[in-house]
Amino acid sequence: RQLRAEGAAAAGPDVGNLLKGLGDTVLLDLVLVHDTLCAVTVADGRATMCRLSSFVEASRQAEYGRFTLRRAAYGRPVDLEAVGARLQQALLGDTLRPEWSRRSVLVVPSASLLTVPWGLLPAFRGTAVMVAPSITMWQRARRVREQSEVTTRGPVALVTGPGLSTHQGEVTDLWSLHADATVLRGAEATVEAALEALDGARLGHIAAHGTFRSDAPTFTSLALADGPLMIHDLDRLRRPPKSLVLSACDSGGLQAIGADEALGLVTSLLAIGTSGVVASVTPVNDAATMVVMRTLHTTVAAGGSLAEGLLAARRAAVDDPLVAATAAAFTAWGA
Repeated sequence: RQLRAEGAAAAGPDVGNLLKGLGDTVLLDLVLVHDTLCAVTVADGRATMCRLSSFVEASRQAEYGRFTLRRAAYGRPVDLEAVGARLQQALLGDTLRPEWSRRSVLVVPSASLLTVPWGLLPAFRGTAVMVAPSITMWQRARRVREQSEVTTRGPVALVTGPGLSTHQGEVTDLWSLHADATVLRGAEATVEAALEALDGARLGHIAAHGTFRSDAPTFTSLALADGPLMIHDLDRLRRPPKSLVLSACDSGGLQAIGADEALGLVTSLLAIGTSGVVASVTPVNDAATMVVMRTLHTTVAAGGSLAEGLLAARRAAVDDPLVAATAAAFTAWGA
């Protein structure tokens, strides 16, 4: 198994570098073997594997979890605890490994499970959860983040699209946390202006209506003042933002292409060099999103990661079902 044909490229990531890069973070790699989900867990310098559950049931409960969060976004009463427990049972099986509930967990699922609302799982109640489409993509995102930490801080860009029920309140609120930010609102928030502000930013935030095209995921877009900001527009960035928060409905939507790849805004941003993205896997309530984003940005402004910011938002929302559902709808991607 260790031999390589002469001139052949390595078959996968270097395990030694992976263990070094993970540090205290636990890797939970969910792989599909025929119709069964299996977990490869890397923690404390060793890797173990176990069988989990039926992939069909896991997919069904993931869809029901997203459906529940959509209901919550429109003000319908939901039981997040019960839905989260069923989703966890379907994904992780009967016996939970203690490593999965540690402070920091990296989840690398099969492509069709990337949009699971991981924030609903009780096991992750106190965990900063990151999700990555692949280990290789996570390692690249981590390198980008490490490089940004030793170079100049760079600007912050805050952009608001039209038609939000909160108008420009979200970005105005966040401006108090990032006093030096470039702020685009109203007619100023055009596609060209947004791209210019995001180019080279250490942190970007776009509050806008999002449209996910499952039939044509590369045409997924965010609505700005003069029209949609599309995936193809992001290719024009010379220096992609180090971190980007997409405060928009369905901005984390992904369409699986085969077993191991998925297309959408998130994977496109990670592919061009953004180290971390926050995006929602369902529609979200505008007013509740403002609350979630305030907590997330407060954590990030204090030096925390995007995943730590979402964890803080979930913890702060335990007594408000709508805000809790909104926080669970967002996922931190990358590193």
